[in-house]
Amino acid sequence: MATLRQKLAASKMSENIRNGKLVKPMGQILKESGYSESVCKHPDRVTGARGWPKLEIQIGPEHTFLEKNRRNVFFTIFTILLLPIILGFIFS
Repeated sequence: MATLRQKLAASKMSENIRNGKLVKPMGQILKESGYSESVCKHPDRVTGARGWPKLEIQIGPEHTFLEKNRRNVFFTIFTILLLPIILGFIFS
């Protein structure tokens, strides 16, 4: 069963994703949820707990996708949107 702080962290993460903002680092979300500094430096202590997988399902698949593929997503956005602008500026 998930603890109150885990539920708070999951709701903050879900809210962050729904608002379309860039996903904050997990440590920062845990700090805002009331976890100690040592836990914030090692978020796997929270995400490895028994109750976390149930909360992850409630957050939705976009969370796991963004966490696992964050670099690929941002590189793709950079390549598609910014690279043509930069090249156009250089060669003009």
